[in-house]
Amino acid sequence: MRNKYKIREKLLYLILTISVLYIVTSFGISFTEFQFREWVKAIGIICIGYLVPLLGGSFLFQNANEKEKKGKQRGFIFYVIILLCFCMWGGCVFLYLIFNVNEEKRLTKSLLIANEASFLQENVYIYYEPVGFFLKKNSERTQEKDQEYLVEKYGKEVVKQYEALDITVYLEGMTLQDNFADEVFRMYVLQALKNLQIERNYYIKDWDFLGTKDLFLELEGYEDIENLANDISDIYIYIDGKTDFFKNNKSVLYFYSGDEEERITGYLPYGNLGPYEKLSNNYYKDSVNIEVLLQEKYMVEIARLQERVAYEGEINQIVANLQEQTKEADKSTEELLKEEIEETKQTSDIWEVEEEKEEVILSEGFFQEKAARRIFEEYLEKEGFAFEIRYNAKGFFYIDLEYRPAGEPQDKSQTGFYGYKLLYDRPSKNGKCEIFVLQRSHYTEEGIEESAVIVDMYAVETTTGQVVAGNKQNWGDPGTEEYRQITGE
Repeated sequence: MRNKYKIREKLLYLILTISVLYIVTSFGISFTEFQFREWVKAIGIICIGYLVPLLGGSFLFQNANEKEKKGKQRGFIFYVIILLCFCMWGGCVFLYLIFNVNEEKRLTKSLLIANEASFLQENVYIYYEPVGFFLKKNSERTQEKDQEYLVEKYGKEVVKQYEALDITVYLEGMTLQDNFADEVFRMYVLQALKNLQIERNYYIKDWDFLGTKDLFLELEGYEDIENLANDISDIYIYIDGKTDFFKNNKSVLYFYSGDEEERITGYLPYGNLGPYEKLSNNYYKDSVNIEVLLQEKYMVEIARLQERVAYEGEINQIVANLQEQTKEADKSTEELLKEEIEETKQTSDIWEVEEEKEEVILSEGFFQEKAARRIFEEYLEKEGFAFEIRYNAKGFFYIDLEYRPAGEPQDKSQTGFYGYKLLYDRPSKNGKCEIFVLQRSHYTEEGIEESAVIVDMYAVETTTGQVVAGNKQNWGDPGTEEYRQITGE
């Protein structure tokens, strides 16, 4: 017992020394340009607020009990009261820790970022330069810092090899992202088109919010699928012979068909796919594989386009009828149109009420696919999910993540299997985000869906591409503070 007492006493002196050093140093550096790193602040607050009272209190109690030789021993209630007081104190210290220690992350060797937003305030990102192991000072994100990030990620020789490309580094949340792989890929695709003398129209789409530019090859109708498949196979094999950069990186090549008003789009991946697609890395070496994929994507997109055209035709007919009705009606054309459209939503086979939210995809479907990939890369890929775009009978897209057998300890059902899907829900209340739902469905061994639950909801900010998890398992859940701020809900 005496040895334990001495160990506790020495530990108390050590914590007291650390606390005093922290307080004195904090006062000293307040007159300089330096600050403590956030993890140092956290340790200092824990030592002063938690460990010193805990160890000091236990030391005093034990010392008092040893000196107490007469009278009644302190009762159980006394110790309960002391414990409750310490818990209340600990809660206050915890709140102080939450509101005074900011989230901090290292972007490069010489650049840190901290979110110094106050309570209920939007994110405020501040850059710092680490000084030694404990300190930091104010800094800025410069081209040199972005170059350092690229070198750390891809290697000095690779970055130098492609230094002529228009590389963009951008901040997404508290993580640096870049379009390096996409720019390298686009360069080689354009080279292949020229050197292989492939005569095919294309255009380049600039995604400002992602900092990327995607290349679209033209598909001249269904009869051109075989030719496009051969061209894409030749392009990918050409890139294989030029660089091994894509053994560790990935990108995608898009295709389009039709004019701007009735355009359909799709894509085919290339490089180190990993769990990103349920395809082998070398699937493109046989053009038949590409042809099958193009046929599937083309027919699904055509079905979606027909849905939209049919619905627009129905609405146009409603407008024409209303123009005749308003000649004898007291209501305005706008009022009658609103009533007719609402009635159509209730009865039309093209746009049913329960699928009203999914109709948004018809006009913005391609962006939602990009947003879904952002969610996958940010949250789901690390959990081992696969990524496969599919379409339901109405032509609306969803992401088929994978099926997993039941039987895990946390599973409610121990038989059958679970299917995971990422579904597009709707735009956010403030119109700045697209909302997606991660759904888990349980199936019997015969493949019959028994139940479905919400695993989480995600918001993708449309101008920056930032992804935020809502931690929502029900429609009525409020979600995280960051989720509420970014969606306005």
